Amino acid sequence: MRNALLASAVALIVVALSFQPAGATVLTFDTLPGDGSAIPNGYGGFNWNGQATVGSLNGNNYSGSGYQDGIISGTNVIYNWYGSSPVDITLAAPGTFKYIGGYFTSAWQNQKISFTGLLNGRVVDTSSNYEINTSNPRFIELDWAGINELIISNTGLQWAMDNFTFNTLVPEPASVALLGLGLFGLGLSRRRRAV
Repeated sequence: MRNALLASAVALIVVALSFQPAGATVLTFDTLPGDGSAIPNGYGGFNWNGQATVGSLNGNNYSGSGYQDGIISGTNVIYNWYGSSPVDITLAAPGTFKYIGGYFTSAWQNQKISFTGLLNGRVVDTSSNYEINTSNPRFIELDWAGINELIISNTGLQWAMDNFTFNTLVPEPASVALLGLGLFGLGLSRRRRAV
């Protein structure tokens, strides 16, 4: 019995230590229409239409603005409709993600932007204010793990974001197998004891 418990404990520790971050995912928003329409919930694994609607724009149609200057890849950026604040981006499925960061510009005037990370409605991370302007995209890196909602607040009008970067934690298949073996050993040990 003692060996089986030890094997199970070792298997659980191995599984816990083997959760590895998947490679970072970068949402460029270039598969969206870029016509100002709302980002559909579920896009990229997130819901985008909570407290304020988030849409996608082809920044090249807005010459001389932060929309155009905020393009990092492709042609599209996302923005907060009518300058609404705050905007919440929530994971569409149960679980958590790590928000790494994104590129931000202000569409029309310099302003400040800040972030809040939540897990099941409870605040777990907050940022200071970051200055963003209309011409120089700023990568704001937060590296917040274990959240399922990101809130973006701003002091001005619309902001533009490109290259939303995040990752999720996934177990390695070998670790799941080890856990199964440990639990099997525990069950076998109990069965022998009962006989």
